[in-house]
Amino acid sequence: MQNAAFAHGAYADPSTPTHSARSAEYQAFAHVTKALSKAHDDAGQNFSALAEAVYANRKLWNILLLDVTGDGNELPQKLRAEIVSIGLFVQRHSAKILDGSGNVEPLIEINTSIMRGLRGAVEG
Repeated sequence: MQNAAFAHGAYADPSTPTHSARSAEYQAFAHVTKALSKAHDDAGQNFSALAEAVYANRKLWNILLLDVTGDGNELPQKLRAEIVSIGLFVQRHSAKILDGSGNVEPLIEINTSIMRGLRGAVEG
């Protein structure tokens, strides 16, 4: 019973920062996109950093794909299908980057576009 009171107190504290799902998704995309950009700026000098950034990006997209294909996802079916299509491209292109036949720029552009959408920005 005491643990329940402690948990309630922690979650009821109005000074505890909260983030919306959209904000959390934006932060995740910002984090991996920054790593991809840094690896790109290093111009192939650090393959380990590139591989780590590509892996983190793939992991994020895998999570996103699991979410949009789940039964509880409330996004419109058409949008879900578009996200799946983009996610599958990200997976294929990531493999090309890792085998040396692809460039990281398309992944950065895709993530940046997703971030704009999460922010509610109108692309122009």
